[in-house]
Amino acid sequence: MVGKGAKGMLNGAVPSEATKKDQNFKRGNWGNQIEFVLTSVGYAVGLGNVWRFPYLCYRNGGGAFMFPYFIMLIFCGIPLFFMELSFGQFASQGCLGVWRISPMFKGVGYGMMVVSTYIGIYYNVIICIAFYYFFSSMTHVLPWAYCNNPWNSPDCAGVLDASNLTNGSQPATPPSNLSHLLNRTLQRTSPSEEYWRLYVLKLSNDIGNFGEVRLPLLGCLGVSWVVVFLCLIRGVKSSGKVVYFTATFPYVVLTILFVRGVTLEGAFTGIMYYLTPQWDKILEAKVWGDAASQIFYSLGCAWGGLITMASYNKFHNNCYRDSVIISITNCATSVYAGFVIFSILGFMANHLGVDVSRVADHGPGLAFVAYPEALTLLPISPLWSLLFFFMLILLGLGTQFCLLETLVTAIVDEVGNEWILQKKTYVTLGVAVAGFLLGIPLTSQAGIYWLLLMDNYAASFSLVVISCIMCVSIMYIYGHRNYFQDIQMMLGFPPPFFFQICWRFVSPAIIFRLKNATKPSRDWGPALLENRTGRYAPTIPASPEDGLEVQPLHPDKAQIPVVGSNGSSRLQDSRI
Repeated sequence: MVGKGAKGMLNGAVPSEATKKDQNFKRGNWGNQIEFVLTSVGYAVGLGNVWRFPYLCYRNGGGAFMFPYFIMLIFCGIPLFFMELSFGQFASQGCLGVWRISPMFKGVGYGMMVVSTYIGIYYNVIICIAFYYFFSSMTHVLPWAYCNNPWNSPDCAGVLDASNLTNGSQPATPPSNLSHLLNRTLQRTSPSEEYWRLYVLKLSNDIGNFGEVRLPLLGCLGVSWVVVFLCLIRGVKSSGKVVYFTATFPYVVLTILFVRGVTLEGAFTGIMYYLTPQWDKILEAKVWGDAASQIFYSLGCAWGGLITMASYNKFHNNCYRDSVIISITNCATSVYAGFVIFSILGFMANHLGVDVSRVADHGPGLAFVAYPEALTLLPISPLWSLLFFFMLILLGLGTQFCLLETLVTAIVDEVGNEWILQKKTYVTLGVAVAGFLLGIPLTSQAGIYWLLLMDNYAASFSLVVISCIMCVSIMYIYGHRNYFQDIQMMLGFPPPFFFQICWRFVSPAIIFRLKNATKPSRDWGPALLENRTGRYAPTIPASPEDGLEVQPLHPDKAQIPVVGSNGSSRLQDSRI
């Protein structure tokens, strides 16, 4: 099928089509097809590929996690990716306009807008923190390398000692002694963690205690939104040029960090920890749920961005070919990033004389605590820090461009008159200003609590629901035969039989099956045994394994300190 479609296409267009001339004069098109592919790669390849996938992989069985991950990619990820690209390209409309196909389901488009709005607000806050660390790395000595700063507490224990260093690269204490120092008490915290909590965030003690707005972060947030606005000032015409750099340079940095990482002592141990399969994990429903959620989150399905980006394609572009290329590139990048992350973490664990699990983390804890701390052990550590945070900035910007363009395109297409088409730049400015204002609370002392709350719930099960409704509405309300004929009219060939089966049966079935991962656990219900009546009444005598005691549920798990990066301690339920 690919060959048949590619035979009738030339550079993504039918031979009779002018490749440089815009087909849609009102909305415009991409300058060329490479711009669309790079933009889509930049949109799909984001921060989650670096700080979420490697952690999920090692937590869910290492190499064994690859099996459910690629199963979900083949049967759910790529088919839904192709569906969204063909959906937007056929109608040349954003995530709201495409629902002229079935106006009753236009709420799905609004759901996509809400998801993109939530993510766009907190995503730029993460980018602004990366900007802050990038600027802080422009120094001879990284500020999170030592414990001799005004913000450090007496419990701080660093892996370096300034008094015995030569050019900031040699450890002051032998690894065995340092390991003993860091492990003799769980109250020790690393300088990178204290820099993150006590200096960058000045973290409050409660989600409701906002405290003050951190002015340095607020300034970086302004810089982030200005950069995003300037890159989108002319819509896809300007962003299509920027992605030549923002979508490709992260791979250069990843390769540099990979080459440096695999040459370090202990790197092989970290990589084996990342890849060693635990096959018994495959039978756990949670592992399959994590694989599916990572596919949805990473590919950007149901966010509305894929529909929006494809709507600027020329009508006869081979989006089938593009969907396969972009999806595989995205997932390969996730696996590649795991080697980069775990080679450095393996080196750090070897240096400290601890297991890799003691230094492994995810999310902000990996990007702003564990990995920066590992970089302090390298010669010329400010250079590696600059490269790492510059890569994070570019990865974030590639996604943020599409999130903002999704909202702007939806608004412009919905109004649809000549005036708003001519004033699209002002719409972009208005959305950017609104995003900046809504992001200000996230730069407060309690902002990280709200950021993690939004990250956990904005793009999780909602994506599953949106994708499921989209599949059902297109395949069974609009009609699968109608949609297959539309694709044949657009591409010159119908969708391959495999995709037809996936769209109609397999993908919706997998999505429905994911609901099992959200069912309550057996011990859900009132904590006290005497209150467990009705449907919560135990059918067999309560046992300690059931967690049914006349005490708070799982009291032994409530405040278990675990050792984080560099032997630091934190509560088990902490995400910071």
